[in-house]
Amino acid sequence: MGSRVSVRTSTGPAPAVQIDPVIEISGAVARSFSLELAELATLPRRELTADFHCVAGWSATHLHWEGVAFDKVIRADSRGLSRSDPRP
Repeated sequence: MGSRVSVRTSTGPAPAVQIDPVIEISGAVARSFSLELAELATLPRRELTADFHCVAGWSATHLHWEGVAFDKVIRADSRGLSRSDPRP
């Protein structure tokens, strides 16, 4: 029997995307910063295939993820790739 995953979708139109998207990191970090999409593209990528098991009893297997690991994004600020946010 195959796995079944439920996906929630929005009924409204997709949100507009800026021409030059920026990721803003703030909150429980030493200092807030932002990372442009072009800067994100310079960070090392990784691939991961894993199974997801929910405590409610369902599973999704062989899920493939590809992208930049979160720790690399956070460390981009210390590498000087990001723009610091002047807010306190």
